Amino acid sequence: MTKSENAQSEFACEIAYTQKDLDFLPKTELGLINDEMPKNQKLAFLNFHKDELSECFISAKISVKDIVRSELAKAQSETYVKILPLRFIVEFGEKNALIYYLRKK
Repeated sequence: MTKSENAQSEFACEIAYTQKDLDFLPKTELGLINDEMPKNQKLAFLNFHKDELSECFISAKISVKDIVRSELAKAQSETYVKILPLRFIVEFGEKNALIYYLRKK
């Protein structure tokens, strides 16, 4: 999670709340999820839903480089996977959390 002044947000996905989330997340006086909750509660929510969160960014920039070297009866293979850092924001809505990918303008 980050705050950025010079970024454009693009919808990535939404994560539906489980009953455990609804019990754990703080609510406003109107019974809605409080978007101004402490950072550690937001991080706990994201860690609990890390599998769904990773699916949100499956189309992010990932490069795979495979190098194979061979000499006579000897071969060596190296594979490099590079995942660029992601910047995103989370908005806690009434029924789900909305995830937005931040891109530089």
